[in-house]
Amino acid sequence: MSEIVHIPFHGREILAVEENGKPRIILKPAVEHIGLDYSWQLQKLKAKSWATVGETPTVGADGKVRGMASVDVRTFLMLLATIDERRVGEEARPVLVAYQREVADLIERHFTKAREAEPVAEIEAPKPTEPVTYPLADTVVLIRQRFGVKVPVAELTRVLRQGGVLCQNGKPKVDYEAIFWHTGSAYEVFGHRIEALYRLYESTKIRLEMAAQARLRMDPPGWPELPFGGA
Repeated sequence: MSEIVHIPFHGREILAVEENGKPRIILKPAVEHIGLDYSWQLQKLKAKSWATVGETPTVGADGKVRGMASVDVRTFLMLLATIDERRVGEEARPVLVAYQREVADLIERHFTKAREAEPVAEIEAPKPTEPVTYPLADTVVLIRQRFGVKVPVAELTRVLRQGGVLCQNGKPKVDYEAIFWHTGSAYEVFGHRIEALYRLYESTKIRLEMAAQARLRMDPPGWPELPFGGA
């Protein structure tokens, strides 16, 4: 049975629970806080192949057990990414933007601190918990959402490989391992390091473009080839 956690957020609260060591967001209050229709958003999510929607039995403050629709953090962020801030009311717009920018890091910090505060029995070793991470396909969605820049996955991968950030097999070079998490089968990006990855992509892209321009200046196209020894 999961107990509801109340996390203060912009004058309201995000309701969340932890299942199998991972946080889940209670959908209804979060969606209504943004000013959206809960039933419609829930219906949309259930139709998406990437969404993970479940019913979580929770114990409320009154001690009663209720089943509430909940989603993992990744599904909630993907839902937020589909909502255009220009199509919501003026009062809801700053709340939506706050959710889009802050909620992932807020949830991660809250549950990380909660785990650190829990007493650990002397006879038990602390159990490792997996951080919030995202594959590159989700990472580019979050980059577009947070920074307003559309970066195709293929473009992001190409720049990072050519710039020496990633190996050809997708493994990060030693200097950049802190940005990525190996799931056992693939490398994903830490949620709190998405901005760092985006800044790295931008600087690497500029560096590659400058190098290409320098090569063109050294070998301008169209110059006639002279025979050996000069004219």
